[in-house]
Amino acid sequence: MSLVELVKPDSTKPTRLLRDPNTGYMLLEYTGVDGNMYRVPVAIFMLPQEFGNLASLLGYSDLFEQIRTNLTNSAIILPVEQQSRYKTYTTLYAGTVTGSGNTSNIDVSSYGSVRVEVRVASISGTTPSIDVYIDGLFEGSGDWEPLLSKTGITATGSYFLGQIDNNVFRYIRVRWIVSGTSPSITFGVYAQVMA
Repeated sequence: MSLVELVKPDSTKPTRLLRDPNTGYMLLEYTGVDGNMYRVPVAIFMLPQEFGNLASLLGYSDLFEQIRTNLTNSAIILPVEQQSRYKTYTTLYAGTVTGSGNTSNIDVSSYGSVRVEVRVASISGTTPSIDVYIDGLFEGSGDWEPLLSKTGITATGSYFLGQIDNNVFRYIRVRWIVSGTSPSITFGVYAQVMA
């Protein structure tokens, strides 16, 4: 079979993407766990650098399932059917604070929707209160836009801030404003996310 090599392999990425000039099919060439070289048709286009050494570690039967799984954690925009299935959660912040502050930048570029909950585990001091904000970063200017908020929290419990849909921000942060005398507040900010 005469193949035109489209991507040159290197020592860290032994996978090659090839095109069969007779059929026009794209083929993924990789070394299986048994040491044999395999060429299989590729039904979706993907960038070889996203595989890393994935293909050389897999057997033929589970190659495509593993690639689909790997794509959910990659920088590639996911197919629509995969987007509707890939849901997970992440902790944006958890700790105890005695004053106002914010987190560092949190990368949410892989997520199209982010739903946020604040859970206050303990709150003490004289008239303690906390306001919690989720801000999005305008990277060109460095300015932060408030996206979600819950203000005037004075008791333990769960508080739902809302949801960011059609997320256009690569980075968000959690910001909090604490008031009262000698306040101490233990809380977590959790996100349910969807690609």
